[in-house]
Amino acid sequence: MPSFFTVLLSVICIVLAFAFPVNHAESIKADAAETSIIQDNIRQYASSHPEQIFILNVVCDEAYVKSHSVFETFKTCRYEDNTIPRGGWEIFAAPDDYILDKHDFDKDHRYGNLINRSDVRLIGDKSTANRMLTFLREHYDSNVTLTKEASLTDDDDPNNSIGVYRYSKTANGQ
Repeated sequence: MPSFFTVLLSVICIVLAFAFPVNHAESIKADAAETSIIQDNIRQYASSHPEQIFILNVVCDEAYVKSHSVFETFKTCRYEDNTIPRGGWEIFAAPDDYILDKHDFDKDHRYGNLINRSDVRLIGDKSTANRMLTFLREHYDSNVTLTKEASLTDDDDPNNSIGVYRYSKTANGQ
């Protein structure tokens, strides 16, 4: 006859085995729904500003990909023609050069386009925008400033909300 502790341990393992995947799946579905809203907001904003080019630091979220079929993910994770997903275009591959040529980007100063062109914006969270500001100040111009032009989420936490950011050069950094 099994001991009390063996039975108790077995019951705990069975409960955890069934409880964790259910909770994890619900969390993934909630994250996916939020990601879908953000993607819709990005598409709407970009389509209503066709004169601008947006570098996206927001891509198809892993949670969204995990909770949908492959075909649905490819269909949904598309953005407007005036958006450039940050990531692949930094590796100097031919498809990425095509994207840069299409938008007439300076390939030698990829992030410099954020301050050298008035039509280029970054879409991301505040933390990413601030890291990009530091990078631009260190590598291009110490007087670069940052302005949040729009918020694309209703998140109460200003550090996690997704926004549209513009970088500018000023004479004295003001």
